[in-house]
Parts: sequence; structure tokens; C-alpha cells
Amino acid sequence: DDDGWIDGNAIVVPAAGRYLLTASAQFDGGNTTGWRDLFIHSGSTSVAQQTSPAIAYWAASVAAVVPLAAGAVVSARVNQSSGGALSVLGTRRLSVTRLR
Repeated sequence: DDDGWIDGNAIVVPAAGRYLLTASAQFDGGNTTGWRDLFIHSGSTSVAQQTSPAIAYWAASVAAVVPLAAGAVVSARVNQSSGGALSVLGTRRLSVTRLR
């Protein structure tokens, strides 16, 4: 990242504009208890979300086109309610693309 977009686990938008945000993630394991959630956040606001009943090796993707101000912080988060610890596989992704 030569342009300074990445800040830890988030992406900082360098200029105001309309952006395509996409995220994907997959939970490891055969646990089918509870719910699984995938969110894209701009700051503390959820701009895209998928919630579904758990299945083994649950995977999801979400997308949104949103206006963002310069300096907006975009992140992706997962949540689950199985009652136990689940790992997120290395297939997780977050993409931020400025639209013209």
C-alpha cells in the first residue's frame, strides 16, 4: 500500500466520492448452531450486511455503493452466535473501489 489507504484492519478513503465496497468471509468448521453475520462498516455505521442461519463452512459476500467523505474508514466484520469459538478462514476479503 504505497498510497496510505490501509490502516490496521481498515481502509481509509483518500478522497470524497462514490465507492463500491465489497467484502467476503468464510467460517471454518462444521458447527451449524446459531447465526452468521457479515457487515461492511463506514465508521460505526453498517452500510451492508448479510445475516443467515449457520451451515457448515458458512461463506458470504456483501456489496454496496455509497458516498464517502475523504478520510472515511471502511472495515468488514463478522459475527456468529454458535456459543463457541469459530475461526475465519484466510478467504476473507475487503475491497474499496472509487467509481467515476
